[in-house]
Amino acid sequence: MLANLFPSKKFLHVLTGLRPKLLKVQHKVDKILDNITREQREILASTKKGNTDDKEEEDLIDIVLRMQESSGLEVPITSNNVKAVIMRVTYSPVSNSVGS
Repeated sequence: MLANLFPSKKFLHVLTGLRPKLLKVQHKVDKILDNITREQREILASTKKGNTDDKEEEDLIDIVLRMQESSGLEVPITSNNVKAVIMRVTYSPVSNSVGS
């Protein structure tokens, strides 16, 4: 694709229709991440009310959401920061544990 050969030429992204496709995918991913954070918040809220059957252990997303709720941070954690953590955890490469 021509836009891949010349990524700095933004007009090629418009001409090839790549930009609208990427924006559509970005919107879908954003909705999925919103659903994940909403579900995690609901689980955290139910465990705060004493409903411990819903969640046994805290995971990284729980910790980040709890940090976001606390107002004592110098730099607040935004919803986009939480989504970035989810993306990083989900798509980070897994190291190979096989010895050489």
